[in-house]
Formats: sequence, C-alpha cells, structure tokens
Amino acid sequence: MKLITPLAATLLALLPLGPHAASFDCAKARLPEEKAICASPELSRMDDQLGHVYRKAREVTGNSAAFRKTVDDNWLKRRGCGGNTACIRNWYSNSFALYQGIVDDASAVTPLVLKKIGLDRSMDTLVVGTIRLRDATDIAMGREVPTKFPAIVTDKPVTVWMQAFSERDKWVLKSDRVFQLHISERADYDTIRRNVGRKAALRCSLWQGQNAHHFTDCLCTVKGYTFLH
Repeated sequence: MKLITPLAATLLALLPLGPHAASFDCAKARLPEEKAICASPELSRMDDQLGHVYRKAREVTGNSAAFRKTVDDNWLKRRGCGGNTACIRNWYSNSFALYQGIVDDASAVTPLVLKKIGLDRSMDTLVVGTIRLRDATDIAMGREVPTKFPAIVTDKPVTVWMQAFSERDKWVLKSDRVFQLHISERADYDTIRRNVGRKAALRCSLWQGQNAHHFTDCLCTVKGYTFLH
C-alpha cells in the first residue's frame, strides 16, 4: 500500500469544510468511530473526500469482487480504531492513498504503453491485469496430472464473442477475467513466469479453447507485453 505523502495530507486538510460532510447521517451515528468522525470537522471533511476517490476506484474496477474484498478488509481496519481520532485520521490518509492508487493504476495504460506493446498499429486486444499461475489438471499419456499454467487475471471483465458448444453455429457474448496465456517464444515465456504477481498490459489475440490442454474458455496468444509496476 502506498502511504499518502505529507503534501497530499496537507491538501486534504485544506479542502473546504461543509456541515455534516461525513458520508453517513451523523444523526444516526452509533459506533464509536462514527461519533468521533461526526464530532470532528477535520475527520468529516476527510470522510467526504475519501468517498469521492472511493467512487472513482469503484468505477474503474467495475466494482469487482476483488475490489469489494479490498474495501471490506480496509473497512475492518477503521472499525478497529474505535473512537481514537489519531487512528481514524491515519486510516483516512492511508485509505485515500489506497483508492487513489487503484485509480492511478487504471490510468497507467498510456499511448506510450500501447506503442511499446504494438497496439498502436494492431487490431489485437489490450488486456490489463495481474500475471498469475493457476492450478489445473492436464492429460498426459492418458492420465490426469496436476499442472500450473500462466494466466492473466484482468482488472475488469473482458467480453468476447464465442461459439456456443451446444450450437456450433451460434455465437454468444461471454465475459471473463481469467485467460490462459499462449506464449510462443521461450524467452518471453520465462520472463512472464518470472514476473508472476506483477501487473501487466498485454497485446492479446483472443481465441476460444479447443482441447483438454486449454484450461480457460478463452485464451490469449501474447503478441506484446510490458509490466506496469
């Protein structure tokens, strides 16, 4: 988690103050931390500003399950502060940095990044997410064997046209967030495997899985890539 800088904290403190700026109804405050926020103009102001950047982060993530878990885990930290105003103030500062970081990461795909991976001159698909190794069961010599495969878990669902298995002449829209990576060059494969856990922008040719060695409904043939942080 990125900590908020002293300058950002100062800017937060200088934001205009309004009555009952908290994101909840102070007349209904019951929890110790809620009462402390309502009693402090500074904390009320920080609560209001946090609500603004939180809504931006929710929008850029599509309110994904991963984002909701981040929010829930972070919320529990504030509950642990009780009525301690110093603890609450620190929570607001770090939470602002957390959600702003999510917004900034979503904006990291600049024209330079697109050019670097070749998408400025291609009809392939931009896929942004985190490189992961996923567990699967493969078939070798007629036997099931456990394996791991490289994949990208996208920040937002990616919607693609796919053939329906029940009706091969019918195409349907399917949204997914996990795509097995097909990497033709060994050096690229090794580089991507070494960077599991990092966020990346991939230039993908997306295609539908066709056999038992394809572990996701849709696969990404990697045509270009760069790591975002």
